[in-house]
Amino acid sequence: MNASENKKKQASPASKLIMRITVSAMFLALALAVKLIGGFYIPIFGGNGMRVGFAGVFSFFPAILFGPIYGAAVSGLLDFLGYLLKPDGAYLPLLTLTAALGGALKGLIWKFIHSDSSVRSKIRAVVAVCFALICGFGVFCHVSLAGDGVISGYVTTLDELPSRGKTEAMELSPTSDFIVSLAQYNNETITLKAARGSGKIVLPSSATIDGRSYKLTRLGAGAFEDASEFSSLYIPASYTKFDDGAFDGIPSGLPIICETGAAAHKTLTELGYSVSEDDFDQASVDVTSDTMSADGFDLKTSDTWRKYLAGYINFITVGLELIGAAGLLFAVIDLIAALSSKKKKDGGKSSVLSDSLKVFITIIIPGLIVTTVNTEILRRFLAAWNGRSFVILWIPRMIEEMLVCMVQAYIIAVLYGVFSKRIGGRLFRENR
Repeated sequence: MNASENKKKQASPASKLIMRITVSAMFLALALAVKLIGGFYIPIFGGNGMRVGFAGVFSFFPAILFGPIYGAAVSGLLDFLGYLLKPDGAYLPLLTLTAALGGALKGLIWKFIHSDSSVRSKIRAVVAVCFALICGFGVFCHVSLAGDGVISGYVTTLDELPSRGKTEAMELSPTSDFIVSLAQYNNETITLKAARGSGKIVLPSSATIDGRSYKLTRLGAGAFEDASEFSSLYIPASYTKFDDGAFDGIPSGLPIICETGAAAHKTLTELGYSVSEDDFDQASVDVTSDTMSADGFDLKTSDTWRKYLAGYINFITVGLELIGAAGLLFAVIDLIAALSSKKKKDGGKSSVLSDSLKVFITIIIPGLIVTTVNTEILRRFLAAWNGRSFVILWIPRMIEEMLVCMVQAYIIAVLYGVFSKRIGGRLFRENR
């Protein structure tokens, strides 16, 4: 092959730039489409579970193909355009900047890991130690919570947890106490489901459940189905939410007194009831979480605290154990693949699981950095997070980020293998 023919085969800088922009735009379009469709949930971690999105899977490739600049551009545009197409709350430009930072870091870390086999060996050892510590910490937390009587099974469910009042009365170890404190900002909504009795009925404005006091704020549907023997009904101002049919069953002509300024006064008036306003002594009711009934009143709790606590416990116990075990498995398989490759002298071919370890390291480090910075940004600019402890907000987000990265790493590794061998082999060779 002469020099002129060889020159023809080499792409010009302009054509290479156009090719990189085109491929990056393709991955950005895929990431946007997936972001609009949404992800999937892993339901074992309480509530809706852990949400895993696929948008990060596609924004990963420009960073490893073409370097940190393309990674930053695609990740930043994904955040900005994703908000324009599917707004979720107020737009914070700082979050777009951190997304771009994460994309740039992926390109840098991949180049560092992928180019030097000796670096890969050192990283494998460090990763194995880190994953062993993560798994060990998850086991330690599991044992601590079980020993203190907070949990009884391997995967924690809402129904197995003691109530907030009972938990706060327990003598917990520092580890268990810290894990339980993660749910401290998740408050219950207490609903009055039924009021029974005769004569003057004063609805309680608060309830003590297992030694912990709560404000009663909601009236449930059919709360006054047994009101035929009421001589008068007093409704305090603490009730601000009313289910459909909450006031059905109130006898016609029953004297109804609402505390001055109460939301119930406006609602009842709109429904056609005759209501007067006055101030009166507040009442309370003392119940247990087992019965939720006392003094002629039936209550219901939203169980928000236990629901979120179950999720946090599973993240810190089962989640960390799974991350640690999977990471150790990846490290072992990567070592076996490296030894086999060296023995066969096959040029360093890797398996999907071997690639998963490299991919995981590439996305987890930027992921944790971005999650840490974003937590502080949201804590400062999100009204609902103002004044809350950084650590309590950060730990669940950090653990969820690790779990999401573990799932994404395997998906990316599969796509990486297909793309590099069948579609983009030349791109990978040129940009390694």
